[in-house]
Amino acid sequence: MPVRIDVTKQTASGESYVVSACQWNPVTGETEHTFDEVIELADSALRLADSRLMEMHARLLEAYQLEKYCTGSEWSKVVCILDILAGRQSIDQVAHRWHDAEEENRELEAGRLAAQQNGLYND
Repeated sequence: MPVRIDVTKQTASGESYVVSACQWNPVTGETEHTFDEVIELADSALRLADSRLMEMHARLLEAYQLEKYCTGSEWSKVVCILDILAGRQSIDQVAHRWHDAEEENRELEAGRLAAQQNGLYND
């Protein structure tokens, strides 16, 4: 009986890897692997994913050492980008947050200018 194994692995950052290992050739329909070989194929793929994740996390940790070269607001944006690359946040979440902050800053600046014009605020 042909077997197909799908293994889903969740990572700490919310990503998931799906490994599909097939006992048969989907084109010819012929069985090409034993069940033990299918399990080894899936294990090999997961080991590769694990090693890639370890490399990515090591690079992220190295990148966090750059904080000393940034202002607070710059670093905040750098961390958001690193979070996107690590899969902890989506681009939409970050873009929405940045848009809201930009909008709030415009409103605060408009309020500050109005207060200055009315003599209620001095720099």
